[in-house]
Amino acid sequence: DTSGSREPRKNVNVNAGGGQNALLKENFHVDISTSDGITPLMAAAAAGKAEAVAVLLAHGACVGANNGMGKTALHLAAASGDEGTVGVLLRYLQATREGTQEPMDIATDTSTDTAQRNPYEYSLEFVLEAASGDDGETALHVAAVHGHAHIARQLLAAGALTSAPLAISHESALHVAAMKGWPEVARALIEGGADLEQKSASEQTALHAAIIFGHEAVAELLLKHGARADSVWRRGASALHEASGKGLDRVI
Repeated sequence: DTSGSREPRKNVNVNAGGGQNALLKENFHVDISTSDGITPLMAAAAAGKAEAVAVLLAHGACVGANNGMGKTALHLAAASGDEGTVGVLLRYLQATREGTQEPMDIATDTSTDTAQRNPYEYSLEFVLEAASGDDGETALHVAAVHGHAHIARQLLAAGALTSAPLAISHESALHVAAMKGWPEVARALIEGGADLEQKSASEQTALHAAIIFGHEAVAELLLKHGARADSVWRRGASALHEASGKGLDRVI
């Protein structure tokens, strides 16, 4: 079963020598999934196993498949914080989009003749902006949640949109970094062009979020980069109102 996947499954029959890839040579579906929609590629990505991710991609694993929660391998790799795993996925998508090399070339040293290329690839843009489940998290949101500034920079360099909102709250990755108190993630997003004045569904900016959750370091960073202190949200409350009520002396 491949519940949660938008891709047709395929058989993989690889004639690799030396006893390598023994499970794949047994004609397993490379995208076989568990009852909750986890494929082998997702399992490897979640564990931060870059080499396993590379092998599975080389044998046709669907990079855009999503599990029962709507998360792709890139979401799970971003959560793991493993730069190598995220890099393998992004390079695969980039090379497939540009048609400059076969997926096998960036995954392993094995000849492309020994692997079958999945004809149902999703685009780099699609996977970067894929929103998971009901919350609408992109991989960039996931990196922000976990405080992985290095992963955020990787995703931004690949073209991730800083403005992508969560489904219900409409919070950007910068809102998330502000709420979680991750100044380095916030810095990466700001340097990546994040809109400091983007508002959530409740009319909060990232500065409001940082102050409400008591994260002075993030609030100071946002103010240093030009966040408007006079922006208001519910009942006309400004950042100054919130900081005063929280007793955040450094940002009052």
